[in-house]
Amino acid sequence: MIIGDEGRFQGGRSILKTKDGNYLVSGFSSPGGYSSDFYVVKINSTGEIIWSKTCSSEMAIAETMVDAKAIETDDGKYIIFGGGTSKENFDYVLIAMKLDSNGNKLFERMYELNLSGPGAITKAHD
Repeated sequence: MIIGDEGRFQGGRSILKTKDGNYLVSGFSSPGGYSSDFYVVKINSTGEIIWSKTCSSEMAIAETMVDAKAIETDDGKYIIFGGGTSKENFDYVLIAMKLDSNGNKLFERMYELNLSGPGAITKAHD
């Protein structure tokens, strides 16, 4: 089985087992050149696609994302994190995007970092 869109360079970076027994594969998607988007696929335990989303960042990334990781929130939504460089000043940035349970973007934030990527993401229990 091939997952992805023809004509785009796509790569999975992490797999998360979700509370409903399925899996969320997060990564990046690029038509080539220097832009990239988050690519998120939810599959069931037999590998069938439940949904597949290419989530464009309004805070455009100049280079291909070097990483993408996901966590599931207590309310069944997902937060996807990825790093790359800003188109404005080429500083390294972290993009955090929250998706609903169907993969629709709820919001996104950009954080400037002095790092090379999100090595690990964990949920805080406040």
